[in-house]
Amino acid sequence: MTQSTSRLTPVQLHQRLIHAESEIVRLNKELERYKNDYHYNMIDELLAENKELLDECSRLKEQAPMNENQSQKTSSQTESMESTAIVEKKQDEQKDEQKDEQQPSQSHDESVFFSSKASLPNQPDSLEDNSQTSWFTRSIKARSKK
Repeated sequence: MTQSTSRLTPVQLHQRLIHAESEIVRLNKELERYKNDYHYNMIDELLAENKELLDECSRLKEQAPMNENQSQKTSSQTESMESTAIVEKKQDEQKDEQKDEQQPSQSHDESVFFSSKASLPNQPDSLEDNSQTSWFTRSIKARSKK
């Protein structure tokens, strides 16, 4: 069924050439359509992103030994700072203890709490002055008189 190209007539060869050219045009159009397709663009974007990430990875691998040296330096510095802070805290606690020992103890007679009958400083002794007393005090005083 297939004839060799040597036995084809020039017209048949020309037809095959036209057919091959039309196939090339059709396949080029299909290739352009695939290139414009979303998934094909995603492949290009992912390849570009992969290249960027590989470059960043290699750059970070180069920086890793330098970062390890810096982290060791900073960790030793923080340890020394923590130890000095602990020493200072202990010294402050010792100073506070010494101050407490030097100050005379407050007498137990002094009360921190006020009783209801005790007079407070800067207040009048009598509750007769209605302009300066609260409504609550006046109402209690009125109840007690009845």
